[in-house]
Amino acid sequence: QARCLCVNMHRLDKQTVSRIKSEQVIVDVPSAVKELVENALDGGADQVWVTLEGQGLSKITVQDTGSGMTLEQLQMCALPHTTSKIETYEDIGGVVSYGFRGEALASLASISQELEIISRPNKSLISEKLLEKAQDVAYSLKYDHHGNPNEDSVTTQAMSPGTRIIVKNLFKDLPVRHKVCKQDKTVAKRVNHVVTEYALVHPKLRIQLKNPPQAPFMKGPTSDNLSTVALLFGPAFADGLSEIKEEIEDGPFPWTFEALIPSPTSPDPAICSRSTGERNFIYVNKRPVECSAISRMIINSWRDSCEQRSRFPFIFVLLTLPHNTFEINLSSNKRKIFFHEQDYIL
Repeated sequence: QARCLCVNMHRLDKQTVSRIKSEQVIVDVPSAVKELVENALDGGADQVWVTLEGQGLSKITVQDTGSGMTLEQLQMCALPHTTSKIETYEDIGGVVSYGFRGEALASLASISQELEIISRPNKSLISEKLLEKAQDVAYSLKYDHHGNPNEDSVTTQAMSPGTRIIVKNLFKDLPVRHKVCKQDKTVAKRVNHVVTEYALVHPKLRIQLKNPPQAPFMKGPTSDNLSTVALLFGPAFADGLSEIKEEIEDGPFPWTFEALIPSPTSPDPAICSRSTGERNFIYVNKRPVECSAISRMIINSWRDSCEQRSRFPFIFVLLTLPHNTFEINLSSNKRKIFFHEQDYIL
């Protein structure tokens, strides 16, 4: 016999709706770090510092040297679906930034006990339209669970141009989620992977991760992607890779293909491979994506060439495509991708 769970149909209150939607965007500490690092990169930052306390559940701090925000922008930035990237749905097809939905800061405000943002405009990176509103000090604001600024929390601070975002007590009011995240022994490894993804595809970026008791992750500017691999994984590792660059002009549209994969002639294939597929880095226009078709094609080809059936090669693939040839608005983390001409690309 069916059990009636709700006698009367009713609309959920705003706070409940906000939390339900927010939990779909920020599902754990690595996804929170991902969103904040992408915010920094979208702001033009060339330096990003990430600091976690209590594995990120107690405190996450991300500071950057990006464009920063005016006081007016600070007052709006954590409201749901507030963004500077698009104005209508049709704009998504041409979006070049990592973020565009205006969900991340609103989600963090909803599922943390405190969200604080300190920002000072970088006058060399903001538009002329905002210059007249740009202050020479940093403003600090805290936000309620709906993303509204607590006006009595507004203070000024001395800070270099850029933005610092502080998230305290993530998931503290969601006891089950908090417990699951606290017991998850893979958090540190996955946060490190997130930072590595953006470090690899942005050679000029200086990025640092501190997550005690783990060893700090530090990457300085490099000249190219291969140099970044050498810096992060060692010169011997980089020496075992083949670098491929192709510009494809014939076909439905022009595009470029860059890859770093283990050399099939390497005397020791084990150097650039692992027993798991965790070093699989695929990007479209510098956005990390999941594409099993590309991964599977490269893995099978490499295994056939060196007879390493139980190992997974290091994969770095960067596709640069026209923005109207793929879709990434398919999942909350924007990792799934749909190519309009997948057969042509493969």
